[in-house]
Formats: sequence, C-alpha cells, structure tokens
Amino acid sequence: MEKEEIDFLKEKEEKMNGKITFRSFATWFASNTGIIREHGVIFYKINNVCYYEDFEHRNTILGIPMPETKWEKENPYKKYESCFELANVESIFQVKQSLARKIAELGLTTPAPKANMVDKVISKLVTQIVLNTGEILFMELIDYKKLENLVSNT
Repeated sequence: MEKEEIDFLKEKEEKMNGKITFRSFATWFASNTGIIREHGVIFYKINNVCYYEDFEHRNTILGIPMPETKWEKENPYKKYESCFELANVESIFQVKQSLARKIAELGLTTPAPKANMVDKVISKLVTQIVLNTGEILFMELIDYKKLENLVSNT
C-alpha cells in the first residue's frame, strides 16, 4: 500500500471511530439515483456501515495529464460519497452491466434480474445491492464474493 492510501484509511478510521474490516475498489459504480462513475470508487466497511466515495479522475498518457475535453469543462467533477448500513441490504447478487446502466440512467426502482449461466459467459457483470430504502447500487468489484459473504454474515 502506498503512503497516501494508508493515510487516507487511517483518517477514515479516526473520523468514523472504528477499524476498517473490509475494503475493495469498484472500477465502475452506478446507482438508481442517477449516479454513474466510469472510474474508481473506494468501498470500505467500518463497524456495520459500508462507505463508498469516488475521486476525480484525469485521463493520462504515460502519466501526462490530457487536456480537459469540452464535456469535462461543461460538466465539472462533483465528489460523490455515501454509505449504507449492512442491515439495510435486502439482496446482493450479480447482474448484467448493461441492465444496471439502464436502471441508473432511467432511475428505475425495479432491480435487475440475477445473471444466469449464459449471462455469466457472454456479458460483463456487476454486483447489484438492493437496499430497503429503495436505492439500488451497482459495483464492478474485483472479488464480489467477499462482499456477498460480508452481507450474508451480518
């Protein structure tokens, strides 16, 4: 772990008054509240609460920042961070990313169906987390099974 990451995690533990017992990184994130992040979101658990937040991402080539596009200038970055209690999770399973994107873009309240065997072979999958608040979260996690186990053991 890099010093910057260690400092970030220590700061969060102090702020939330607890130890981080699970952390992961989502390479794609969306919510049915209209949030879609095409870049990384850090996801971590302290006590029985899962926190997630994104960071501004600048495209680079060989470490050199690329100039801002017209779209980036017209749509400046706005930090997104939120959390949920594990007790509020109604279900968690993998779904097709294309359906997740549609739900997020349209703000639908009906969750996507669980990915079947064919979907698992030919489609890009993301983890869907349905909360009892009506919010539906989607994350492309490296190891979704760890999060699934975390939720089921709560």
